[in-house]
Amino acid sequence: MIARVLIAAVVVLAVVQVKSVPVEPNPHDLVQCDNQPGDTDLAYAQIVDEGHYLGKVDIDFIYPPEGAPQNKIINCIKIIDLKPDLGGTAAVVDGGLKHTNVTIKINSAFTKGVSYSIKIEGQARKG
Repeated sequence: MIARVLIAAVVVLAVVQVKSVPVEPNPHDLVQCDNQPGDTDLAYAQIVDEGHYLGKVDIDFIYPPEGAPQNKIINCIKIIDLKPDLGGTAAVVDGGLKHTNVTIKINSAFTKGVSYSIKIEGQARKG
């Protein structure tokens, strides 16, 4: 009985001693959000390219895909660089928040690849 109480006290003490470590924001991430009640995931993609010898990677991600209806309002765009040490960049070049479409341009550093996750949230247009 005493052993169980002692083990429980050690576990509680260990939990109390946990400290959070601040996470530095990644300058290659791009997060633009104005979330609204009722938002859902509209799109999720992972963009990966290993890079090219003596060249750069240039990728355009377009939502919604060509031919799909543009009937959802975008309220949040999260572009996360999964390999920030490669020096890639991401930018919204058309549409975006409060629009029904978005074009995201992803570029790599010279001879480097890219690895990004893209998540778009929003909801059906009202009225």
